[in-house]
Amino acid sequence: MEIPFDFEKLVNIVEETWDKPGLITDDNALWYNFCRAALLGGNLTDAEVNYEFNILKKHGFLDRTKLESGWTLAAKAHLLAEKEAVEEPNKRGKIAAINKLDAGIGDIEITLKRENSVFNAMQLNAEYIQSISGYLEKQKNLLAEVASSDEACEVRGRASSRHENKIYGIAYTKALIWLHDCGICLDLIPNNSHSIKFLEECKMHKNDDFFVINKQFSLICESIKADVYFAGAALWYCEATRSLVPSNFRNQYSPKKLIKIMDKNELDLNDISDMIADIERVEELKSLLRSKS
Repeated sequence: MEIPFDFEKLVNIVEETWDKPGLITDDNALWYNFCRAALLGGNLTDAEVNYEFNILKKHGFLDRTKLESGWTLAAKAHLLAEKEAVEEPNKRGKIAAINKLDAGIGDIEITLKRENSVFNAMQLNAEYIQSISGYLEKQKNLLAEVASSDEACEVRGRASSRHENKIYGIAYTKALIWLHDCGICLDLIPNNSHSIKFLEECKMHKNDDFFVINKQFSLICESIKADVYFAGAALWYCEATRSLVPSNFRNQYSPKKLIKIMDKNELDLNDISDMIADIERVEELKSLLRSKS
């Protein structure tokens, strides 16, 4: 086992800065957290996802009572109007995000409608999430019940699958991010490319199985006496910023590099979080990450 230099230090910074997500108490927040998670994936940055989410929510397209016939056409019309009205800062980035959203809007409609159907069938609400908050096995069962096994599987035409509560287009990564935002499954990390790459860097056996990855990550956390949630958050910070670095420099990027940039520019994780999440500030972060330090 070879843990990347300064990863433990980054974990400590995360733990000193953030509390764990609180347990959700509001049914609307449960739904909107899922909607945001559904937008993740592909080559989208967090800033783009937040921007897309805010556009859809602003125009009522995430309202559960308005998932009607014609949703995609109406959404496309609003996206065109949004694109024509885009202003600086980062006008180019905003237009790119709208174009990406427009390209996938049909699949998003199918996912949201399927999501609504599953929420109703399972009677998913904040009270239920609270009721399983002390039982990790029940949390795992919920995760396994709603998540499709393959991130790349087609969402079209799959609602009739024998897996009646699967939400196609929502694999373990998106489902887990949703549950993290709701305050449960905090002892688990996603089996995405970031986790797999990190475990390879740590010289762990290569495997993409969700539960194998979590077992291996737990062993790493035990070795540095770190909480799984905070270690997972540290990994996310490293990879979210790495994705903003020019591709030819990403292999050289590390937790040490991120910490040096923060120290040099007198930034804390709150600052980094704000820039990662804000499409009007993400270019500022890219400039800092390109700097030599």
